[in-house]
Amino acid sequence: QYPGHKGDFVNITILPKPSDNDIQVDKEVWNGSNWADYVEVSNNEIIHFRVKVYNLNPFYNLWFCGEIYDVFPDNLMYIPRSVGNVSINGEPVSPDMVEAMKDSEEINGNVVTWQRIPEPIPPLGVLNFTFDARADGCGLGVNNLTAVGYFNLLVNVPVEDSDDATIFIPCEGKMDVKKEVYNGSEWVDNVSVNVGDELWFKINVTNSGNINLTNVTVVDVLPNFLTYTDHANIAPCSFGEHKIMWNLGTLLAQESKIIIFSANATCSGEGDNLANASSDEEVYANDTAHIIVISPTCLNVTKKANVAEAYIGYLVNYTIWVNNTGENPLYDVWANDTTLGISRYIGMLSVGESFRFYVKHRITDTDQDPFVNSIVVEGHDRCGVRYMDGDTAIVDILYPDLAVEKYVKRDCTSPFKKNVTAYVGDQVTFKIYVNNTGEIPLDINIKDVLPDDIVYIHNSTNHSDVFEKSGNILYWNFTNVANDSSLEITFRATVTGCGELVNHVYSTGRYSCDSEIVACNDTIAIVWIPCNPGIEVDKKIWNGNEWVDNLYGDMTGKQVTFNITVKNIGNLNLQNVIVEDTLGPCCIGEPSNYSIEPSYIKLPYIYWNFTSLDRNEIIYVEFNATVECPYAVNRVDVTADSMEGAVYDNDSVEISNPLLAYSPHFYNFGKMQQGQTDFTTLQIWNSGSGTLSYKTSEDCDWVTVTPESGISFGEYDTITISVNTTGLDEGLYVCNIHIVSNGGSGNFTISVNVTSSSQLLPLLSFSPTSYDFCSIEQNQTVSTTFEIWNSGMGVLDYTLSENCGWINISPTSGTSNGEHDTITVIVNTTGLSKGLHTCNININSNGGNGTFEVSVYVTEPWSKYPNVTITKPLDAIYFRDVDIAPFLLPVIVGKITIEANATDSDGTIERVEFIVDNVSRYNDTTEPYSWLWNEKIFGFHTITVVAYDNDGRSTEVSRNVLIFNFHIL
Repeated sequence: QYPGHKGDFVNITILPKPSDNDIQVDKEVWNGSNWADYVEVSNNEIIHFRVKVYNLNPFYNLWFCGEIYDVFPDNLMYIPRSVGNVSINGEPVSPDMVEAMKDSEEINGNVVTWQRIPEPIPPLGVLNFTFDARADGCGLGVNNLTAVGYFNLLVNVPVEDSDDATIFIPCEGKMDVKKEVYNGSEWVDNVSVNVGDELWFKINVTNSGNINLTNVTVVDVLPNFLTYTDHANIAPCSFGEHKIMWNLGTLLAQESKIIIFSANATCSGEGDNLANASSDEEVYANDTAHIIVISPTCLNVTKKANVAEAYIGYLVNYTIWVNNTGENPLYDVWANDTTLGISRYIGMLSVGESFRFYVKHRITDTDQDPFVNSIVVEGHDRCGVRYMDGDTAIVDILYPDLAVEKYVKRDCTSPFKKNVTAYVGDQVTFKIYVNNTGEIPLDINIKDVLPDDIVYIHNSTNHSDVFEKSGNILYWNFTNVANDSSLEITFRATVTGCGELVNHVYSTGRYSCDSEIVACNDTIAIVWIPCNPGIEVDKKIWNGNEWVDNLYGDMTGKQVTFNITVKNIGNLNLQNVIVEDTLGPCCIGEPSNYSIEPSYIKLPYIYWNFTSLDRNEIIYVEFNATVECPYAVNRVDVTADSMEGAVYDNDSVEISNPLLAYSPHFYNFGKMQQGQTDFTTLQIWNSGSGTLSYKTSEDCDWVTVTPESGISFGEYDTITISVNTTGLDEGLYVCNIHIVSNGGSGNFTISVNVTSSSQLLPLLSFSPTSYDFCSIEQNQTVSTTFEIWNSGMGVLDYTLSENCGWINISPTSGTSNGEHDTITVIVNTTGLSKGLHTCNININSNGGNGTFEVSVYVTEPWSKYPNVTITKPLDAIYFRDVDIAPFLLPVIVGKITIEANATDSDGTIERVEFIVDNVSRYNDTTEPYSWLWNEKIFGFHTITVVAYDNDGRSTEVSRNVLIFNFHIL
């Protein structure tokens, strides 16, 4: 401050530049009691990891943009979608965010990348999450996780940190043997059979360790009452009547082999069938199945009641006969009346012997109707095998019963239902059905309890002579209502409130000659009075004649008029109504001539605030604006509050200039026989902007077009045109297929020369004639296709065959009238040695023969591939290469620099290739990897970035973008 001058001071704080020191990653593994850096586990065990990412910067938020990845060692396998316990600063994130993180998983070999991370981490905050992996192998493995973040998304300078956890899996040999016998429906540990039966045994030998076992020998020892039948799914290396031996060779870690064989039960007896397995590594295991062989035995019981029907209080007498109908004596025979809780010890029953005894029961009002009395007998043969039988005696109980049903309907609306929807002020009618479903007359009392918001209408019931009312409770009293008869009661009421209104009814019945009361269950009828707020917004644009949803044509530089109609479509008044109009990013401007002045404007947003909007009330807003791009979208959002919560709606209009483009314009099918079919295709696309809507039509009954209509944002749609010469005379036929759209019209012309069905022969054609898969790793599956067709006349019948076990063909036969059949060839390199392998696929047909040759060079598996990510563009709006706002997808106006990050854990990056719509556009060999994309182009397109390392391996990523580039310098 100088003498004679007035002034002030400004405080300026300069924040330090973020660096890699501002991010910290802690990677830990659960050891059973706490989180640690090292853990020792068993093979196949599930391992839990915890990750903490710290923002150590006290000033900036930490962003990720999909840059957290984990590199797993060879002895660990990540469990997909196992992410959990996601929190920021100890506060769990929303379930939707957790699901989004799981959905964003990208698994590339042994590298897992999460592309959607909860963000940002606030200053001095921490992101926490867990995931799981499975131990798969043995030895020492290091699991490393790297987090790459950004403290300023516009500067786009990454910071990163890594941490790892170490896992050790001991190498151990272990083998399990499971011996089972088939009981006729399932495999079990023990079974009882008769002499002469054939038994089937199963031995399941499993290498449950994590090392291979060699020279695995299995020995099965049968008891002396079983004899081997020489039936086995795996041929034994030696066998006798009671001992069988198999040599299974090498059993890989976690591999299982099953031996199934049979034996005959030659005599009665009981014993264990022993199976054991051993290997050269001194690993041993065994198991047994228990077998009992007996002669046929049978136990039978019969129970009879002296009556079929009884009243409450009647004494029912039962007679029980127990019979030994088998061929062996039975011991320790018991008879148990499970209903009455009565048991009788019978002891021994000789062959053909019977035993009879009696029980009784008095019917009570708690007995089930009908009353089912069950008897169960059991005994054992000399081997201790248990035999059982049972029987029941059924008595029908005659007693009173009562049923009630309650229904409701809204007046003038049928039918009656258990619940209806009405509105305040409506009248509803209730109906009560009371049924005497018993076998004696009853005095019946009905009590109906109305909710507070339903009011009875005076004199509206149909049984006023027996009706009484006390407050909101209604009563009806009926006397001597005959059995098997019904009562129908109706009354009306008025709805005075909203919500779920539940009407209860209770019914009791009394014997006419007894004081006992019978009560039936409560029943209800529900009247639902919805309190539903609702709002609707409709956005239109004036086309010179009427209001429309979309405006077509080149409107660049022209002024257009928009209309917004907001309506309260609910049954509640609304408050705090906010209308937000979004003019469109950089494509609609200079708004003016408002029919209702906005509350405030913050371009590209215009806001109108209304205090209230009553039921069925409508607000109209109109204004003008200037179109500044060939393609623009104008969107309006409306929100409002109500006593039932907030309501929302939105609508939009589109301004575009679509242009119809298609190719080819003509196709000649050449000569075709009568009765022959063929097809061709054409492509339709939008060479302009916006959405092209098109339809096709033709008046030739021998032509079929599929599909007949569609839309295009710029992508190419394939249209199939099929012809069928059945019923056509000889000669030349021409057909015009008309294409009409909102971007112009055109014709696609086809012609065909129809010839008679003479003795013309088929001719085999196929293409290509060979395919080289080049280098493929072991244990991989790849495929290719080739086409077979009839280039002659008539019908071509063909078959395909090969004698290579690593190839699969689909289909293996077919026919062709001229159409092209696609043949799929699948190659599986599992089990193939390293080196060159070739195979001939033979094609035999009635139009000649041919050979399709397949070759593949098999290499060892490779697990380390380069990593690549697209760092620009992201999900945002870009104007002339500058990120101006986040968005649902990349939207680009003007030029754009495509940027990528590529790394290789075991070598170097040779080059990064930039591809647009499957066309290579640029290769960059030095970091940072980027390419300036600047050409005249519109619509949706796909950017693909491929990273190549010094081992010849490659990894690619893609991203769909919406671009509008007029190539203005």
